[in-house]
This record gives sequence, C-alpha cells and structure tokens, in this order.
Amino acid sequence: MAIGQTYKNIQRMQTILNILFKHGFGHFIERLNLQNFISYSKISSLVLRSETVTPSEQFTFNERFRMALEELGPTFVKFGQVLSSRPDFVPEAMTLELKKLQEQVPPFSYYEVKSQIESEFNQPLSEIFSDFSEKPLASASIAQVHQARLEDDTEVVVKVQRPKIDIIIDTDLNILLNLALLLERYVAESKAYQPVALVEEFAKAIKRELDFNLEAANTARFYHNFFNDDTIRIPMVYWSLTSKKVLTMEQLIGFKLDNIAELETHGFDCTVLAQNLGESFLMQVLDHGFFHADPHPGNLVAIIGNRIGFMDFGMIGRLDEETKESLATTVIALLQRDYDRLTNEFLQMGFLSEKTNLKSFRDDLIDFIEPYHGRSLKNIEIGAVISKAVEIAVKHKAHVPPDLMLLGKALLTIEGVGRQLDPELDLVELGTPFSFRIIRRKLSPARFLKSTYHLVQESGDLFRILPKQLKGIFTKLEKDNLKVIFHHYGLENFIRELDRASNKITVGIIISALILSSSLLINAGTGPYLFSYPAFGLIGFSLAAFFGIWLVVTIVRSGRF
Repeated sequence: MAIGQTYKNIQRMQTILNILFKHGFGHFIERLNLQNFISYSKISSLVLRSETVTPSEQFTFNERFRMALEELGPTFVKFGQVLSSRPDFVPEAMTLELKKLQEQVPPFSYYEVKSQIESEFNQPLSEIFSDFSEKPLASASIAQVHQARLEDDTEVVVKVQRPKIDIIIDTDLNILLNLALLLERYVAESKAYQPVALVEEFAKAIKRELDFNLEAANTARFYHNFFNDDTIRIPMVYWSLTSKKVLTMEQLIGFKLDNIAELETHGFDCTVLAQNLGESFLMQVLDHGFFHADPHPGNLVAIIGNRIGFMDFGMIGRLDEETKESLATTVIALLQRDYDRLTNEFLQMGFLSEKTNLKSFRDDLIDFIEPYHGRSLKNIEIGAVISKAVEIAVKHKAHVPPDLMLLGKALLTIEGVGRQLDPELDLVELGTPFSFRIIRRKLSPARFLKSTYHLVQESGDLFRILPKQLKGIFTKLEKDNLKVIFHHYGLENFIRELDRASNKITVGIIISALILSSSLLINAGTGPYLFSYPAFGLIGFSLAAFFGIWLVVTIVRSGRF
C-alpha cells in the first residue's frame, strides 16, 4: 500500500511539474533541482535552462501562476485563494489576480452521492429522506449540496463530500510541503515569505474543511450565539444525519443580498438589512470572538422580516479576549488620534518585533491616518484602510496573525455587501459602542480581581519552580556537565554542494584508476582473452566509459560547468 501511494505521489509530482513547465516556470523547476521529474518527451535540457517559454510572451507572470493553479486542481485553487487573502505574503498585483481563481469542478454523479450517504449511515437513502433531489443546488471542489426532505416533511440541505477527495488533498498537501521545503532550501529570497509556514497553515485549514463534524459544531455554536436574536437566522444542524463526510442542516429560504431590485420588490428595507448585517458581524468579532470568515453573498440570504441568514461555516476565525480588547483599544485610539497608544497596542499584540523602528512606524501611521480625520466616517472605506494598513505592516516587517488576516478579509467582504445594500453604511460608527463596552468590561472590578488572582497564581508557580531550576544549573556547572548547543544556519547548502563535489572528484579518481589499470592489463597481454584482447582490460575500459558518461550527463543536467 505504501509503495503504491509513493508511486502515485511521484506520478502526481510529475503532473504538477509538467503543468508548471507548460505555463512557463521551467527556470523555477531547475532552481529546485527537480528536472528529473519532468517528462523528457516534453522538454529538453536546453529549454529547461531558459528563463522563459512561449506562455510568458502571451501572459504576465501573475496570470500564468493563476492559470497553472486552476489547471492543477482543487487543492491548488484553494491554496491560491488563501494566498489572495494574504497580502502580507504576496504582492498586491498577485493577490488581485488570484482573486479571479475559479473552482472549475463539475458535479459528481447522483449514484456517488447516494453511495456516500448510505455508506456513512448504513441505511438506504430512501429510509433516511422521504425525498432527495438528484440535481445539486451547488457544486464545489470539496463537496456539493442537495435539497432533501425528512420523514416529517422538514426541508433540509445535505452537503456531501466528494468521493476520495481527502486522498487527493493529502497527496497534494505532501507535495506542496515538499515544494515549500525545497523553496526555502534552494531559493534564498523565498525565506522572507515563510513558504513552509504558509503551507502548514493552509494544510490545517483545508483539513478542518474536510471534517463536516467540525463545520457542524461551528454552525451549532453560531446557532446558540444568535438564538435570541430576531435579526439573524442560523440553520439548525441535524446531528443524527451528520458525519465526517455528510452534513444535514435546516434549509434557509430567502433572497440573495446582491440583488437589490428583487429585495425591494419583496418589501425588504435595504438600510435595515445593511445595519443588521454590520451589527451581527461586529457582534461576532467583538462580543463572541468567533466570526464567519467567508461572508460573501453566496453564504448570506435575506429572510422575510429584514433578517440576515448566515450559511456555510467551514471557514471561521477566532479571537481571544486579549485580542478583542486590543482591537477595541485600537478603535478608540484611532478616534482619539492617540498614535503613541496605537503604536504600543500594535507592539503588545505582537505585530512588531524588537527590530522595528517604532518612530518610523508611528510616523507612517500618522501619515496614513491623519487624512481621514475631519471626513465623515461613512465616506471612509474600511477596505482601503485595511489595504493601506497591510502595506505599512509589510514595509515594517510586521507579523499579522492568521485570524486577524481572516478578519481583515471578512471585513472587506462585509463592507462590500453592506454598502451595496446601503451606501451610507458606517461600520466604524456601528463598532464604537461595542469597543467602549469591551473597555468598560476590561476595567471592571470583577475583571481586575480575576487578573490579580491569575497573576498571584503564576507568581507562586514561578517561585516554586525557579529555585529547583537554578539549583540544577549550578549543579551542572560544578560538575562541568553544562552543555551549550549552537545551531549553524545557512551552511546546509554549502555542505551539500561540498558533498556533491567530493563525490564527483571520487568518481573521477575511480575512472582514472580504471583507465590506468586497464591499460596496464592490455599491455601485459595476460589472459583470459575477449576479441583477442585481455578480458579484464576490456571490462575496465567499459566501466570507465560508463562512469565517465554518467558523470558528464550529471554535470550537464546540473548546469554547472
């Protein structure tokens, strides 16, 4: 089984590299020393060493990258979508191109849907649902959604995972991680973008999406959070009909939020809808610390009564109490134009390192924020503000945590949808009461007592452990048993190249020895004979020729003469 899987991985690697080469990334493949995986029927070593191929003359680098990801399939399309939300990792021009990525995945057959459901619940489909639509409502790379009806006539939607998609994604993730490792090893400039960390973050996210039990738990938590809110609807999960690969939920009947004319025809007040949408999202962020990270129009519906329905909770973000407080303090510092406090808040949140020039960062903040003061808040686009903030963060090499990047992307989306409904929507004004409420909660006596209790408890732990640790250090010093370990960084490539060079020199010496000894044997004329020549001499010359050709081919392939 392991051998079979390894063979599939190699085949998939060859497919991936051939597609990358097709779209003009031959030079990139060569830098990673992956030429041997390329199909030699499609390329030559001469083409491999060229920096450009035909596609680069027709499309830009970013366009070719996006086209390659689309051809590589679901895992890579989703990876590109993640990259498009990380302007701190990739240039703005590339993020704009990656936002065009489309999941060009046809629906899988009703027979496969039926088999998947029946295998998950060990029952015939007809005994689980009184009616089940063969035609899917929607189809995506990981799953597709069908309408169905329970035995009590309740209308539900059933999300069914694509057959064997987990195996495909696991294979692609392994290859992506290996490519990221090779990038960091051979392409020095890539280390600034932390490709391995990015792939690991993506792997965690997509594996969470593969477990529908997690999505069901997220949905249930949202349902609980908004249970008493008359302005928001969250679908109820049917746990008895939910598993890792099948998710059954209540069907929300409503209208798309991006069709204003239809909403007005059915009597909706778009201003109220926009306010309910904005307030519900701010509540998720600043009250619950648990927010919908992908609130695009396809995941939102308008329900009679000017209510907003949220759907599809596969991608969510989490904020701890400390981060929520920092966000609230940031909003208030912005309103009060307190730049020192703002800079300190960014430092405490871990955005900035000790290497950051705080004065330069503060000056950039002032230049960035001051033009907005004196303008009506409703005329300030949060999307533009976030984009500029990310630009400053990249300039000062600030580290933005993944959940805050998700929050930025979600805010951009909410602002876009909300201002379609009501151009006067002002998320800053809506968020100010939430921020002051968090600050009051932070300064409450109960919170102070709780913090003091934790501080005393941690101090007690420190004073209990510290004497033992100090005693251990001094004991090792006394016995000359203290070891200091040094790690050398950046020498791996040098050592590897040195090993390769020494191996080639060794092979060269062996070839020379074979040629010399074979010449002596032939001159000596000792038997046995082959074609009237001493056999051992001919064998020696043949081996020397074989190793010589192999050495020349290896040097030519490496491109180093």
